[in-house]
Amino acid sequence: NGTLKRGDVVVCGEAFGKVRALFDDGGNRVDEAGPSIPVQVIGLNNVPLAGDEFEVVDSLDVAREKAEACAEFLRNERMSAKAGDGKVTLSSLASAVSAGKLSGLDLHQLNIILKVDLQGSIEAVRQALQVLPQDNVTLKFLLEATGDVSTSDVDLAVASKAIILGFNVKTPGPVKSYAENKGVEIRLYRVIYELIDDVRNAMEGLLEPVEGNGKKEEERGGWGGEEGAWPLFGKVENGKNGSWRETLNKYQLALQRFGPFSAVVVVVLLD
Repeated sequence: NGTLKRGDVVVCGEAFGKVRALFDDGGNRVDEAGPSIPVQVIGLNNVPLAGDEFEVVDSLDVAREKAEACAEFLRNERMSAKAGDGKVTLSSLASAVSAGKLSGLDLHQLNIILKVDLQGSIEAVRQALQVLPQDNVTLKFLLEATGDVSTSDVDLAVASKAIILGFNVKTPGPVKSYAENKGVEIRLYRVIYELIDDVRNAMEGLLEPVEGNGKKEEERGGWGGEEGAWPLFGKVENGKNGSWRETLNKYQLALQRFGPFSAVVVVVLLD
């Protein structure tokens, strides 16, 4: 009848469970919610993805069966789309193009499995990575999900020649050992810019050398309307100003905002 009640058994994509509590948009506990009424549901075993269909079923067994079928379908779809037996790490990718030793892999695509702590972190990390130049190297997100790294993530990485990036999550001991045996690289981060730096360096390593005078010219867009200014991803630590200025000489450091995340270092060439 379109009404969700406390005690209903529900399935939503790969998540399922029994509704133990309902809260309205004001944070107040309610016993039921009618059509078009937004509520927060407590009781699911996992965090559904945005856009997953929500359904009330008769029992937990039915809900579990539907959720597992959905998970199996998505897993098979990902693995069949990127079947292969290669093993990839960020460091190997960074040096592979110039060495010419990476055979059988699309040199211009980096497959990523992203695991984060919260659903909102997925969009934050994705946006931070998507601002990196992708004219010659593209990033493909095979999986974006919340929760710690699991063996199914490792299996997908093996089949798709992907790396696993984790933000504010953990890798359980057995999963870590399993990944090492499979040759899958798992990189965990607490700081978003460290994650960006590693991916950016790998993407630069993927770029083929420029033919010509031996110098690689980079095209940099102006920052804030100033010519000769470009953003660099990194961190500024207390007490480091002197060494920065001494090293750079003709360059001036400034802090600028970068999207919704944090400040980045901007280097301005002083003519």
